[in-house]
Amino acid sequence: MPLRTAVYIRRSSEDHDEKQIHSVERQVEDIKTYLEKNAETETGDALLIFDEKKDFYTEDASAKKPGRKRFSEMIVDLTKNKYDVLLCSELTRLSRNAVDNGVMVQLLED
Repeated sequence: MPLRTAVYIRRSSEDHDEKQIHSVERQVEDIKTYLEKNAETETGDALLIFDEKKDFYTEDASAKKPGRKRFSEMIVDLTKNKYDVLLCSELTRLSRNAVDNGVMVQLLED
């Protein structure tokens, strides 16, 4: 049975240097490369299912403080069991504060 997959992509709103400007594109490419390699079994059956318009949560926001809109929407969807898998290009994209870290740990435990 394919796993329903959410993707979280975040660019820090505080940093507008060249590296951050291209951060979203790099993260999307990293995720797409991963999905191309891992989204199907050897027989072509889907392992991961997702819709790029509905299941990609993208935002420009600092993760140093709680309160990111798209992150909060994703957390609600995860707690409602809308997804089986959450992908991100690196853990720092998810959170850099204790509150959101705690939410993610609790979700993993549940």
